[in-house]
Amino acid sequence: MQYSLTHADDLALAARHEAAAFARRVNLGRDAARKETKILMDLAHGLAEAGRFGEAVTVQLEIVDLYRASGSPGNYPLPDNVAWSLLDLAIYLDLAGRTEASLEIEQEILTLQRRTAEAEPRRVTGMVIWMAGAALRFLDIGDGLSARGLLREAVAACDQLPAEGGIANFGFHQGVQAVLFARSGSRDERPEGGRPAPVGVDPGRSRQPVAGRSLHHWAFSVREDYRAGLDAINQAIVDAGPVPRDPAGFGTLLRRRAIRRSVLCLGPQDFTEEIIPALAKGVDVERRLLDAERLSRALIDQALGHLVAGASARAAGALREAGQAV
Repeated sequence: MQYSLTHADDLALAARHEAAAFARRVNLGRDAARKETKILMDLAHGLAEAGRFGEAVTVQLEIVDLYRASGSPGNYPLPDNVAWSLLDLAIYLDLAGRTEASLEIEQEILTLQRRTAEAEPRRVTGMVIWMAGAALRFLDIGDGLSARGLLREAVAACDQLPAEGGIANFGFHQGVQAVLFARSGSRDERPEGGRPAPVGVDPGRSRQPVAGRSLHHWAFSVREDYRAGLDAINQAIVDAGPVPRDPAGFGTLLRRRAIRRSVLCLGPQDFTEEIIPALAKGVDVERRLLDAERLSRALIDQALGHLVAGASARAAGALREAGQAV
């Protein structure tokens, strides 16, 4: 932690390696599994930040196995921990270029979410957020059929919820939304095809945020860069003026700003006042572009925000329209 605070990232990663090696060979006491998984999670994420995605996958598989083995056969005593560990694995596999394996993990997460919601109906909102986020992933790889199926299932689940609910579980729901939202925006954050680095991204840094990870997991040097990048995106939007010359590029900037703001969200009021209006503006821009894929992404983004805010009826409407647009 102290190395990370002073931006000595290589030394921080070496310390994480040493801590993980020690945890594997000693008895950490009654809470051994919990302590070991936390240490291994820090190592896996440090490896991913350094771009060593294959090694991150190997460590993350250890974490998944520890969570799976923590209960009786066929049961997950802590389904949220299993789901989060699987999501991290799916992200690392994708970053390592193992798309097929990553999508298999996506399906396992969805199966777990369905089973959890069936056993505990109060978790249905969380399940719908996972489904909508997975639909974004399938859209990103061009699998419209799978995306439509998930959107139909999500709409049916929304229809069983109160039209307007509370946000008592705001922290968990917003955490899931932010991670899935950030993951779906990762392609917009990467220089591809020889194009220059997107506004707000510094490819020269030795560490980069890992798409799909919430801010509290990131090294302090990465957090600093992420906030500075948001400032640069804000300025680019101001500079674009009231009538942008490049509407599609402007729409992408709006989406990237909404993603970064969502990850940095400070609570329910911040989310309601900042994120929800930003998502609505993104939908308005995409409607004018007449691009079905872009509009469906914006509508799913908006639905995720409505779900976090407890507006299930509005979420269902956005998801239904997104499914029709795919």
